[in-house]
Amino acid sequence: MIDVKSTFIPFREAGYFTKLIIDYIEGNSELDKLISHRPNVSSFKKAIEERASIDINRTVLHEALLGQHQGVDISSSTKTNIDIITDSNTFTITTGHQLCLFTGPLYFIYKIVSALNTVKKLKEEYPDNNFVPVFWMASEDHDFEEISVANIYNKKLKWEQGMSGAVGRLDTDSINSVLSELKYIVGDKNLGQEFITAIEKAYTPGSSITIATRELIYTLFPNDGLVVIDGDDKSLKNQFKDVMRDELQNQRIEKAIKSTNELLAKNYKIQVNPRPINLFYLSPGSRERVIDVSENLLDEVESNPENFSPNVIMRCMYQERVLPNLAYIGGGGELSYWLQLKSAFELYDIPFPILLLRNSALFIDKKSSKRFTDMGFNLSQLFQDIHQLTKIYVDQSPSDNSLIEDKIIKLKDSINDLLHEAIGVDSSIESSLKGEEKKILNSLDAIDKRIYKARKRKLEDQIARIENIKSKLFPDNGLQERYENIIPFYLKYGEDFIETLKKEFDPFINEFQILSE
Repeated sequence: MIDVKSTFIPFREAGYFTKLIIDYIEGNSELDKLISHRPNVSSFKKAIEERASIDINRTVLHEALLGQHQGVDISSSTKTNIDIITDSNTFTITTGHQLCLFTGPLYFIYKIVSALNTVKKLKEEYPDNNFVPVFWMASEDHDFEEISVANIYNKKLKWEQGMSGAVGRLDTDSINSVLSELKYIVGDKNLGQEFITAIEKAYTPGSSITIATRELIYTLFPNDGLVVIDGDDKSLKNQFKDVMRDELQNQRIEKAIKSTNELLAKNYKIQVNPRPINLFYLSPGSRERVIDVSENLLDEVESNPENFSPNVIMRCMYQERVLPNLAYIGGGGELSYWLQLKSAFELYDIPFPILLLRNSALFIDKKSSKRFTDMGFNLSQLFQDIHQLTKIYVDQSPSDNSLIEDKIIKLKDSINDLLHEAIGVDSSIESSLKGEEKKILNSLDAIDKRIYKARKRKLEDQIARIENIKSKLFPDNGLQERYENIIPFYLKYGEDFIETLKKEFDPFINEFQILSE
């Protein structure tokens, strides 16, 4: 376990979260009509009761999971969780993501840890029920460009892949050049060869991105009971074909969501807009949007539902139709579009889950943490921009010019006193005196600015250090978790990195967390 200290700051103060998400986690009652239950532990009592009253075909789900895990090396805890999915008192807690190269940004990992910790907390609160953490692979997404990059040690690894279609179906034959580049970057770092071996095993040529992602997730979370599920499954889609057929025939989802969007748009930015038909058609190497509907297409959705792929809106509905799910855990962007969807769920009596915001964190190594605090800052100030930090540092730094600055302040006060006394003698000269006062004060301000610039020049090495810390912890002025990959952290800390996240994260705390060594 890594020895870390947790510091928390409100999401509102972090500056990286939208008004909609802040209002949601702060409990704005105006959003209550868009959700099923508030995101707290006590809400799950009612959610469990409601979900237990709705039947799903657990046998089909169980058989689908067994089929997807055939030949996969899984832990006894995962196998147990797959088996107990048939029990009526078992419920899932789900998160998910696109199949990013080498898991992509850190928040991919944070989502899973949030799900694991939610399950743990719910089991403590509701011991008579079983809770299974689920990772839903967005294997049918077709935006390969978005998933093909991993940022490792300030180096952007890019997987070039000439094929198209649902990314989960793409093979891994072209991965060798990226693996070679990764090996070069990793070099002889501690745990490097062990991790490279695990990645090579996952991304075996001739495999698929779906298989590779599942393998890598289970490598990182071997004994946590996590169940990874692929929605690109005929038997599961067969449970959803009535909704897909209705979408093709009646196209009711767009109207339902548009009415919600009209309400949200008064105060918030709309995350997604529905289409007349929210389905794609899958074929080898292709995922094309469905625009026109024919009798043949309607017949095909009955006989071959696996050829149809929900878009982002319907994927949420599909997931909740086939899982005995209580909560979905996602980032701010995801929850923003989930908050638009409840009216569409109601069309088909699909239970709407509790929406939980995943844990967000900034991990600070010991060296960076010490450097920043040694300069007189506290860690929560890291979220201030570089100009604010520079001014704070310059202002609080001892200076030979401090006596001059004090005299300027006193002189400004004296001029103000003089003006009031002069006006008291003859009020007719007020206008001209105020003009003279303004000229003098402008001159004093100019002197003050020159002194400040001189102080900055003397402190340029320290200011450069602040800039380096900021750029390291906030790549491209964004959050670390949205940019950095887990590999550098795993190579430095091994399994302790993920174990530390499990120990420190509280899925119900709803604040941004700074983890500092």
